[in-house]
Amino acid sequence: MKGRKIALLLIFLIIVAAGGYFVYEYRKEEVKVYDTVIAQKGDVNMKVSGSGKIEVKDKVPVFAEADQTVKLVIAKEGESIKKGDVLIEYDLEKDRADLEREIREAELKLQNARLNLKSIVQPAEGNELIQYESEVLSAEKNIEDVKSEIESIVIKISQQEIKVKDLKEILDKNEKLLSGGAIAQREYDDSLNNYNIAAESLKDLENQKALKEKTLLVRQDQLAFSQKKLDNSKDRLLDETNVIKYEMQQNNIALSEIAIEKLKNDRSKLKEKEIAPADGIISSVDVKEGAAVHNNTVIAYISDTSGVIGKLDVSEYDAPLIELNQRAELSTSGIPDKIYQGKVSFIWEAAVEKESSDDEIIVPIEIEIENIDDKLKIGYSVDIDIFVKEAVNVLMVPIQAVMQEEEGYFVYQLEDNIPVKKEVQVGLYGDKYVEIISGISEGAEIILRPSEVA
Repeated sequence: MKGRKIALLLIFLIIVAAGGYFVYEYRKEEVKVYDTVIAQKGDVNMKVSGSGKIEVKDKVPVFAEADQTVKLVIAKEGESIKKGDVLIEYDLEKDRADLEREIREAELKLQNARLNLKSIVQPAEGNELIQYESEVLSAEKNIEDVKSEIESIVIKISQQEIKVKDLKEILDKNEKLLSGGAIAQREYDDSLNNYNIAAESLKDLENQKALKEKTLLVRQDQLAFSQKKLDNSKDRLLDETNVIKYEMQQNNIALSEIAIEKLKNDRSKLKEKEIAPADGIISSVDVKEGAAVHNNTVIAYISDTSGVIGKLDVSEYDAPLIELNQRAELSTSGIPDKIYQGKVSFIWEAAVEKESSDDEIIVPIEIEIENIDDKLKIGYSVDIDIFVKEAVNVLMVPIQAVMQEEEGYFVYQLEDNIPVKKEVQVGLYGDKYVEIISGISEGAEIILRPSEVA
């Protein structure tokens, strides 16, 4: 009996153990394990990133101050230079001789222009004046001759008018006598013929008078023209053509004076050598020995190494996000332990097509570096992050923890190992994190991948 009880007890224990195992296995399947993060405060930021280079902030151009000939080029691209070092030597003797010749030629040109101006207003004299006076006298005599001819014709007209009047009276008388039969037809015809001849002669005289009057007008115009020529010969500026010539010549004189002044100014600027205006590195030399340089042309560029910038090209899609003074961080693989801080200092106004890529449109951006040191060298490649938007010290969770549905944004918060769906109000979407304005509290345990929640 005792043995039977022991056996029953063993069977019971086996059943209890088996049941406990199955319950454990069942509960084990019920409790799912999730990757979670804790909602905490931090900085959410949106960045535009790219690779760029360290470049000099300013290039100082060296200008020629006069037209000169390069005798010797001392400066070499890429070498360091100090303020006051000689860059170029000029052929001063040749340049001065060339300018002296040009000045002399310009002075002779000015002298000729002044003589020409004087000749324009020089009054007529000698044979020229006698010729103009003779033309006036001749014109006056022609007028007097025509007037005399007109007076003679007027007298003849007056005499002919009397003759015509007398013959008209005889004709009228004979017409009456003829009608009365007192005279023959032949006698009447003779009186009519005499009258017609006299009337025709009167008309001819009147035509002669009209023609002479027209000739008088022509002679008067000739006299006026000759008199004007005489007057103009005594005062040349009465002639509008001479006035124009005079003013043009005055302008030529003024231009010659300006040219001489410029040449003399250029002569005063001639120098033996061109010196560096600042410390730096010669980035380019744009002249060769024997070449002519001209006033205000660039002969060299000196890179001012006292200031450097980060420069990168951003796409036309990212460029609208970038504004002046936005914070930036720069890093380079050559200096792994240093992050350089900076800010956007310049944005090109125009987009350009990138040379190394077909049809890619970019906008160059410059970054002013605030904590520059000697380790960062000109020409280094750098990775640049521009923080276009930032939310500082805000509640945040990783981007992948937030899901968007038609109703809004949600996260799964783990409460007693059970996922609970929470609607949240989001703020800034950064590159890695999302700002949470409301819906969960700091310290909440959030499931990292909502898709894993069954």
